[in-house]
Amino acid sequence: MLKKIKLDIKDFFKICFIDVRTDVLFFLGILLLLFWMPIEYGARYINVQTAGEIITGSLILLLFKQKNNFFYKYPLWAISIFWIGVLSLSLLFSSSKLLSMEELLRNLMYISLPIIVFGWADSESRRKLLSYTVIGAGSLVSIIGIAFFLFYYIKTLNMEAAAMPLTRSNDLGAYLLLIFPLALSNFLYEEKRYLDKFLYAFTACLSLVTIIFTFSRGIWLTSIFSVILILIFGFRILKKNIISLVVMGILAFIPIVIKWDSIVNRFLSIQNIFNTSENSIEWRKSLLRGALNMFYDNPIIGSGLNTFSQVFPFYQDTAGYYSINPHNYYLQLLAETGIMGFFTFIILILSILYMSFKAFINSENIFKGISLGLLVGIISSLIHISLDIEWSVSAIPILFWIEVGILISIYGAVGFKETRFTTLSDRFDYIKKPVSFVIAIFLILISFSNYEASILYAKSMFFTQENNLENAKKYNYWARSVLPVNSAKFLNSYSELLVKENKFEEALEFSKKAIISDRYSSNYYKTYSDILMKIDPVKHKDMALETLITAVTYNPYMHPKLYKQVADFYLIQMNKPYEAIKFLKTGASNFPIFNLYNYERFTPDHRYQLYLLYKLLGSLSSKDSPVTSKDYSRVAKFLLETEPETPSTIINKQLSKPALTVKNYWKDIKNKKDTRIYIYKDAKFDLPPKELDFEFIDYINIEHRLFTMNVEYMLSVKNNDEKRNLIVKDILILTEGGWQIFKRDIED
Repeated sequence: MLKKIKLDIKDFFKICFIDVRTDVLFFLGILLLLFWMPIEYGARYINVQTAGEIITGSLILLLFKQKNNFFYKYPLWAISIFWIGVLSLSLLFSSSKLLSMEELLRNLMYISLPIIVFGWADSESRRKLLSYTVIGAGSLVSIIGIAFFLFYYIKTLNMEAAAMPLTRSNDLGAYLLLIFPLALSNFLYEEKRYLDKFLYAFTACLSLVTIIFTFSRGIWLTSIFSVILILIFGFRILKKNIISLVVMGILAFIPIVIKWDSIVNRFLSIQNIFNTSENSIEWRKSLLRGALNMFYDNPIIGSGLNTFSQVFPFYQDTAGYYSINPHNYYLQLLAETGIMGFFTFIILILSILYMSFKAFINSENIFKGISLGLLVGIISSLIHISLDIEWSVSAIPILFWIEVGILISIYGAVGFKETRFTTLSDRFDYIKKPVSFVIAIFLILISFSNYEASILYAKSMFFTQENNLENAKKYNYWARSVLPVNSAKFLNSYSELLVKENKFEEALEFSKKAIISDRYSSNYYKTYSDILMKIDPVKHKDMALETLITAVTYNPYMHPKLYKQVADFYLIQMNKPYEAIKFLKTGASNFPIFNLYNYERFTPDHRYQLYLLYKLLGSLSSKDSPVTSKDYSRVAKFLLETEPETPSTIINKQLSKPALTVKNYWKDIKNKKDTRIYIYKDAKFDLPPKELDFEFIDYINIEHRLFTMNVEYMLSVKNNDEKRNLIVKDILILTEGGWQIFKRDIED
C-alpha cells in the first residue's frame, strides 16, 4: 500500500515536472506568490509587492521556454489586452501619475497570473498540483491566524479578532473566502483518495474556524452564502457525505465554545450593520457620495488609477468620514477609471464567470469539485469587494487571479477550445508574445526602479535630517532619475533643500512641479507659498495667500492645520485679524469636538492641530467677544489636557501619539520617574539634568515626515532665578510599542 502511494506520488511529479529545471523554477515562483505574500502582512508593503511583480515578470519569461506555446490558447487574451490598454490610458490622464503607475504595475501582475497559470497547467496533474498548493497556502494562513488568536487569548483572557498574518481581521477573512469553498467542495467530490479527502476536510474546518474568529460580520454572511451555493450546485453529491459533513461541522465548532457568548452576540449584531447608531452606514454613504461625484466630474477615464485617497478629500463632506478607498471596488473603479475601465472590468469578470460555470458543468470527479470550489470562492470574493477594501492587500487579488487561472485551464481542457472567446483571441496571436514580453520587462524593470527610488529617497531624507544637504540633494536627484514619472513628494523635498541653500527661484520651479504632479494633496502648497514670500513678500503676497486657500479648498475636512495656516497668513502678513477669525471659525465648524475621535485617528496630530486653532481663536476673540474667547480657550485647554483614545491593544497608551509621547515624557521627568519607555534605543541626544526646573509651555508645530514625526514645542527653564524659553525640536519614530523620541535639537 505504502509502496503504491510512493509510486503514485513519483509518477505524479514526473508528469508535473517534465522539463525539470524550468518547471521547478516555475512552481517555485507560484509557491512564493501563494505562501510568502500572505505571511508578509498580506503583501501590503512596497518591498513585497515589488518582489511579487518581479516574480510574475520572470514567470512570463519562463513561459517562452515552452515549446508548445500553450499560453497562446488562453481564451481571454482580447479582453485582457484591452483591460491593460484602458488602465494605461488611465495612467496617462491621472491626477497623480506615481500612484497610478504603482497600481498599474499591481494590475499587470494580477492580469498576468491567470495567463501564466493557464500556460503552465496543461495537464490534469499540474492543475491538481496547483489546487493542492492553493489549499496548502490557505492551511498555513489559517494555522497562523488561529495560533496568534490563541496566544493573545491565553495571555490576556480577552477576545481579539484573528487578523494575522494579514494584520486586519477583514482581510484575513477575505483571503479565506477563497480557500474555504475550495477545500469544502474538494472534500465533497473526492471519492478515491481518502488521504486527500482528510486533508481537504482539515483545511475546510481550519479555515472555517479562522473565519469565525475574525468576528467579521460581512465575512460571516458571505461564507454562509458560499456554503449555500456549494449545497445548491453540489446537491447530487451530498447524500454520500452527510455523515462526514456533520462530523466536520461538529469539529469546526468545538473551538468556538472558548467564548461562545461573544461569538453569538457578535452574530446577532448582524442586524445592526445598517443601523446608523453604529456610525457605519453614514460613513459609507459619505464615501459612496464622494466616489460618485468623482465619477460625475471625470466620467470617461476617471481621476486615475489608485487616486481615490488623494482626490476624495476634495469631495469629502464630513470630518472623519475618510478612507483610502470607498469600500466598494466597483465604485472605486468607476471613480478612478471612468466608464471605460468599469465596463471593461465587468466584461472581463462576466467572461470569467461564464467560463468557470462551463468548467464546472462539464468537469468530472475531483475536477468538478475543484471547479465548483473555485467558482464559489471567486463569486464570494466578487461580492465582498463591494463591501470592503481587501483588494488593496495584494495577497488577496494574487490568490483570486491564480484561482481564475486554474479555472480557465480546466475550462480549456473540457472541450471548449472552439468558442467565440477563443476565436476572438486567435486574432491576436501575432501580438501575444511581444505584449507578454513588454509586460514582463515592465514588471521587472519598472517595479525595481520604483522600489529603488523609494530607497534612495529614504536616504535623501536621512541626510536631510542630518543637515547634509549635498548628499540629500544627490540621493534625491537619483531617486527622481530612476522613476519614469514625476513624484510630487520627491520634487517638493528637493524644493525644500534648495530653500535651505537660498536658491529660491529654482526652488519655486520644483515646488510648482510638485503641485502640478499631485494637485489634490495638501502637502505641497505651504512650501510654494513660503517660497513666494521669500522671493518678494510685497509682489507675491496675494498669490501666496491664494495658494494656502487652494490647499483648504482641495481638503476642507482633512487637516485643521490648513485653516490655521491661512489664519496665520492673514494675521502676520496682512494684518487682517477679522479675516483670520473667519477662517479659524470655519475650521472649528468643520472639525467639531464631539466628533474628534473620528478624524484624529487618521493622523496622530489632529488633536494638537485643533488645539492650536482654538488657542489662536480664543486669543483673537478676546477683545471683541471675551465670553466667546473664554469658551474657545476652554476647548483648547480640554484638547491639551485630555489624551487621544488608543484603539490598538498592542501600542502603549502613553506612546500612542507623538505629541502625547512628548507630553508624558516631560510629565515623568517632573515627577522624577523612569523615562526610558519614551526614548528610542539608538536615540542621539543628552538627557536633561535630574534637578531641572522647567515648565512645559506650548506646542508650536507638529508635522509628518517620511518615517518620522517632528514635534516642536516651548519649555520655560529656570536657572539661578533667571527664566529663559527654549524651543525644543524632537524627532519621533514609530516602533512596535508606539512613538518614541529619536533625536532632539534645542534652541535658546
